[in-house]
Amino acid sequence: MPPEQRELYLSEAEDFEETLNLLERDLQAERATLVKKLDENIWLSCKDREDMLDLYDTKTRTMSDMRRMLQEIRDLVVSEEPQTH
Repeated sequence: MPPEQRELYLSEAEDFEETLNLLERDLQAERATLVKKLDENIWLSCKDREDMLDLYDTKTRTMSDMRRMLQEIRDLVVSEEPQTH
């Protein structure tokens, strides 16, 4: 892989990771608000709350999968032998 292409891929991966970090912070704040709202709702059972939070936490699991794939991409790019032609 040419060095310019390698740098581009690594730069794009870094930009994507920054975006993931922002999304993760937003999700944490959003989840905290959701937990508070669910706790305030007297009409919901504990099971209802758990089910809703489990559905919500799917977003977090998806982000973890994206982080894992991002690391795999980074590892692949770094492992490529540089081409000098």
